[in-house]
Amino acid sequence: MSNICNTGTLFLPLQGMGGQLNYFSLWLADEYGKGHSMAKPLGTTYHSPQLSAEPHFEFSDLQVWRCSNIQEDEEAEEEAREKVK
Repeated sequence: MSNICNTGTLFLPLQGMGGQLNYFSLWLADEYGKGHSMAKPLGTTYHSPQLSAEPHFEFSDLQVWRCSNIQEDEEAEEEAREKVK
């Protein structure tokens, strides 16, 4: 199973968020299906708890949501295309 981001790539452009380098609150490995949550006792960014039962975990499905203004996104994409021409 592959997940395709809105950029048309087969990877997530940002793999870690929250916390700090090598100790992300949520990190997804380049190898699909593996990740870690190193937020014990609490994450350094938002002081939230670890997001998984164990620090290292495996997953079979990933759902990515994007919340944005579609019209603004389409306008920004059109501007980017014009710059390339």
